[in-house]
Amino acid sequence: MPQSKRLYENLSVVFNIIVLTGMNVFTAWGKRFKTAGSFGPCILCDRESYVATGGHEAAEESIMDDFALSDVFVAKQLPVTNYVGQGVMNMRMYEEGVGQLVEGWTKNLATASQSTHPLVMTLIQGWIFGVIVVTLAPVVALFTQPLWVFVSVGMYVLYGVHVYMLARRAGSFHIAVIVLYPLFVLFFTAIFLYSLYCTHVRHSVTWRGRKINV
Repeated sequence: MPQSKRLYENLSVVFNIIVLTGMNVFTAWGKRFKTAGSFGPCILCDRESYVATGGHEAAEESIMDDFALSDVFVAKQLPVTNYVGQGVMNMRMYEEGVGQLVEGWTKNLATASQSTHPLVMTLIQGWIFGVIVVTLAPVVALFTQPLWVFVSVGMYVLYGVHVYMLARRAGSFHIAVIVLYPLFVLFFTAIFLYSLYCTHVRHSVTWRGRKINV
């Protein structure tokens, strides 16, 4: 699971929640949907399967080798299983700074989202819309129905607790997520839109100083 050691690393909180959900297998439907891929930081397989599928050679043209490896395993009718890894494996994703974090998520996000089941993607969009609603509700109530301010603030806090509970499943993040989650969602949305632009309009992304065509 991702571990945040420096404050800026908490910017990845919504990304990790949505990536976990977008894998299709960590939802109420369990394994009814085909897995969207595999988790790059830790992939385990037996040698025979790796050789039979072509391994990383089969994924050399992909900017996301974890998803490409998963695809070739599925094509060979080999099982692909994902686990959260809580209490088993810890990692840091972008320890070199905010620039690396932005580059990394820009490189991966739009491409990975294409593998998410449409129903799961719709629910993710609804979840983000919920953040917008509970964030604006106290402001609207203040100018229209002041008596509802306390109710709307309560809804905001409850949604924050919900986000933090998801965050704890997806990694180790600061408890301030409970209050600041709209800012993290805003950051996620900005990077996602930028990733869409880089992937589908510019057809190139940057990673560790190298321009990669997509």
